[in-house]
Amino acid sequence: MQKQEKKFKKVLVVIASYSAYRNPLEKALKVLKIKTNHFDNRKTTLYEKLFFALSIIYSPFYSFATRHINNRLLKKVDQFKPDLVIVSKGENISPSTVREISKRTIIVNWFTDYFADYKQIGELISAYNVFFTGDRTDVKSYREKGYKNLYCLPYAGPLLNSEHNKKKYDVVFIGTFNKKREHLFENLGRLNLKIWGDKGWGKSKLRNSYMGKWLNFNEMVRVLKNSKIIINNHQNRVLNMRVYETTAAGALLITDNSPDLPLMYKIGSEVVVYKNKNDLYGKVKYYLERDIQREKIANAGYSRVKKEHNYTNRLRKMFSVVIRFPVP
Repeated sequence: MQKQEKKFKKVLVVIASYSAYRNPLEKALKVLKIKTNHFDNRKTTLYEKLFFALSIIYSPFYSFATRHINNRLLKKVDQFKPDLVIVSKGENISPSTVREISKRTIIVNWFTDYFADYKQIGELISAYNVFFTGDRTDVKSYREKGYKNLYCLPYAGPLLNSEHNKKKYDVVFIGTFNKKREHLFENLGRLNLKIWGDKGWGKSKLRNSYMGKWLNFNEMVRVLKNSKIIINNHQNRVLNMRVYETTAAGALLITDNSPDLPLMYKIGSEVVVYKNKNDLYGKVKYYLERDIQREKIANAGYSRVKKEHNYTNRLRKMFSVVIRFPVP
């Protein structure tokens, strides 16, 4: 494994600055003693902003502005000369740009979303040297379609120290509003539920639980570490980031199920799973009243993510796959 890590001395990470993935990903690269540079594919110049604005009245301006972002990325690659480019999702990075970069160096995508939401996903997969996604079902399905450069690389938890001080919040949800979640969580207001997320929560039945804002990465970490229980609700079958972030922070995770959850954690002893609205309420109430049991499960989840499901291990796995592909 050491030889594989040494091969990649310089890595360019293509990711939005506001992404929750950036901080832990770059921290893990630092742990692996890899020189890292960053390109924000979501940050636009004044020139690009102008053409995006003009695209409202003349749509071809949108493609012109996007091409300009892609050209800036190509220049960044030429200047930094990385051994590896890691793109996080990168929907505005065109397949032609990816293929051009692949002539210079290895470029991979760690796709942090659900394939079904993207019409051109096949073209995107084909453009990269290697394509990673967290969903095993998508990997199986697309490999059967002939995409042999596709591999499963689940999400991970940031490297954090768990807090053993008195927890500030009883039960917390961090995420976007939808009607399903409003219905699912509405009884939790009685248990001192706190919600951080979009403004839709401020107009919902749970408006009194809404804390009025989105959280950036550092704010999210502080909330997670100061919470007794974090509740989670998946929007699709992919095991989401909150599972790993919660366990990494040492809070008890109470989540709905996901096909891959039993492969990553021991249900009941490292995380808790609820079946429906009433079961969720009952389990939150049960564990709020039983500190020792709650903390035992939370600590076991923390040990699991610290040992296995962290970004350093995920990068090692990524490198072990990428090393098999020829260097341009």
